[in-house]
Amino acid sequence: MKPESQFTPIPLYKLLFDRYPDGVLLMSPTGQLMDANPAIYALLGYTQEELSWLAAGSPAADFHASLLAVLTQRDQDGSFQGECLLSHKNGALIPCEIHCESLPDAGTPAPVMIRLRKIAEQKQLEDQLQHCRQNYQTLVESCPYVVARLNRELRLIYLNRPLAQTPVDELLGKTWSELHSHFENYESGRDQLLDIFHTGKATTLEGRYRDSRGIIRYFHFKICPEYGDNQTVTSLLIIIHETTKEKQLEERFCKAFRKNPSMMAIISLTNRNFIDVNESFIKTVNLPYGEIIGKQPHDIGLRYDKKKAVYLQTSLEAGKKIHNYQLQITTKEARTFTVLISAEIITLGLHKCALTTFTDITEIKELKFQVARLDILNIIGKMAASIGHEVRNPLTTVRGYLQMFHGKDYFRQYHDQLATMISELDRANQIITEYLSLAKAPTFTLQRGNLNQILHSLQPLLQTDALQSGHDLEIITEPVPDILCNEKEIRQLLLNLVKNGLEAMAVKGSLTIRTYTVDARALLSIQDQGTGIDPYVLDNLGTPFLTTKEEGTGLGLSVCYHIAEKHRASIDIHSTPDGTTFFISFPVLE
Repeated sequence: MKPESQFTPIPLYKLLFDRYPDGVLLMSPTGQLMDANPAIYALLGYTQEELSWLAAGSPAADFHASLLAVLTQRDQDGSFQGECLLSHKNGALIPCEIHCESLPDAGTPAPVMIRLRKIAEQKQLEDQLQHCRQNYQTLVESCPYVVARLNRELRLIYLNRPLAQTPVDELLGKTWSELHSHFENYESGRDQLLDIFHTGKATTLEGRYRDSRGIIRYFHFKICPEYGDNQTVTSLLIIIHETTKEKQLEERFCKAFRKNPSMMAIISLTNRNFIDVNESFIKTVNLPYGEIIGKQPHDIGLRYDKKKAVYLQTSLEAGKKIHNYQLQITTKEARTFTVLISAEIITLGLHKCALTTFTDITEIKELKFQVARLDILNIIGKMAASIGHEVRNPLTTVRGYLQMFHGKDYFRQYHDQLATMISELDRANQIITEYLSLAKAPTFTLQRGNLNQILHSLQPLLQTDALQSGHDLEIITEPVPDILCNEKEIRQLLLNLVKNGLEAMAVKGSLTIRTYTVDARALLSIQDQGTGIDPYVLDNLGTPFLTTKEEGTGLGLSVCYHIAEKHRASIDIHSTPDGTTFFISFPVLE
């Protein structure tokens, strides 16, 4: 080692220098190592020769560069104090406290004494802890949820943000009991909070909170214990999530679910158990709520087509929605009814369930059957009215001649045969008389009614007919005034016109039914997307037995015109190659 200035330490100081626990370096102002104590070599792992080697390829080059950087940071009096990272021989970085000061009395130019002390692990841990605290504070302050802390007295000692419009300052320092004017179920919550101090088990609570404006708010509380040095619970950390919107949506859904006039049920797709049912379902199956929940359909006596049930479940599990699927169900009391099932998958917790609606169309199906029956009777009546009189006239003539022959002695030997023929003619005439009675207009009563109500009552049946025909059905209703009508006849009118409209569309199309008001009259329109009506047929619509269908009777529209006439309504038709629209205009009640 070649010092730039002569330095001869006193032996006692030399002894202290060598035994000093911290690393000490003596350097020239230009950065050349003049002396170092053994603690330096132990701290950095270098030998004396390696530390003295100032060339670029020196093993301690990084260490020398760090020291030169420190020398440039000295104050005017030549001192510096701070922290730095120094390179160990093995490449590790060692955090150190560093102190620099000039020694003007030790030679010229004055050497620099540098003391190095490895930063204790405790300080590193403190720094890390401080860093964690800062991160924790940043996390809590920016957290979208309300975070609170209660001490063992259940006193609020921390709150990161206002709770439900109530300022933080108004809540800090208050105990759980003092907050009872805000929390409606504070007593039960208080017992659960105190229990955590003994058990150390986290828990959750649901609470109703009245804010400063008197508005009820709903909250979910996640409560976790915080431990002190003696491993006892010293405080409770509470994460508060407002669930008011979710609760309101849940309440609205529950109200719509419970009061829905159609039967509704939530069924587990895992085990097919009933999770929940509404009041209409309970009334239909005539069983208490408790005897339905947790049971499968067959457990409560419901019988149905098993193959159709398997199809429904398979479709739902495949992610398909069920819409108006017809199924016949028999209850435990042997009451059979027909329903249209609509269902889709919902998730409750971790379980997939089917939200299912059952629309009872038993009465509507019966009505459809009755309408078909009346249609047949109407056809028979029309036929009887058309040919009955023509047949009776020749029969009357034949009977007269037979009576005349019966009274002559010339035909005495044929009296029995003639009497039989007259009797058979009388029986035939009686049959024709009965047929003619069918042609007489039945008596019916007109009552106050509304087209929208009649239309909506038929909607499930109309939708089913449209689906079976491969077409779409759209119903658009506007408020219309009441009319004087016979509901059964109006239903038959609707069924006939909708059936004609569906059959008029050879390819997939849409049938639109509308109700609206024009010039103080209630209008019903039925529009199809067929190819229109031939002009000749259009001019003669309503004529009995006029039809363009291979198997048609030609009486459907005739019945519609007859019904409209009895209701003092008019039927107008607008037909183009793009479709046909029937307009039925009814006088309204004043």
